[in-house]
Amino acid sequence: AGIFKKGVPALISNNQLPSPFEVLRNRALEVGAPFSVSPDLKEYLGHENVKLGLDGKFQNDNAALALALCNVYISEELLKGHRLPGPLSKIDWTKEYNPSLNNYSAKFFSPIPHPFLIGLSSVKWPGRAQKSGLPSYPNVTLYLDGAHTPESTA
Repeated sequence: AGIFKKGVPALISNNQLPSPFEVLRNRALEVGAPFSVSPDLKEYLGHENVKLGLDGKFQNDNAALALALCNVYISEELLKGHRLPGPLSKIDWTKEYNPSLNNYSAKFFSPIPHPFLIGLSSVKWPGRAQKSGLPSYPNVTLYLDGAHTPESTA
């Protein structure tokens, strides 16, 4: 909650427990940061095409938050009249999306833009929800996770 800044959207994951949710919401209100909760991944049209590069059910929440953060970034940049970088510049955002009507819902990306599907599927984070094997033991699968919370170990 200490990183919320006045006028900068404060976006949190949709799986927050009630107590932390209240702390985050109250802090956003206190500093004047517009507060939003990311949609669930299943709310995005085309979610069935999302293949995540990281294993673990909780990665769906992380992917949904990443999409919502992209939504905020793109909307803010378009409203400022800025050109988007790389493959995002090839999408006619004004034709398919209206940033002035955006409330950071999953409907803004309908369907999920192809560059985002590629990004979500190509994420690699060695040692974090990593699935690996041993060439000498083809029937053995290793799961490596440098978990940083008790929930991450489940």
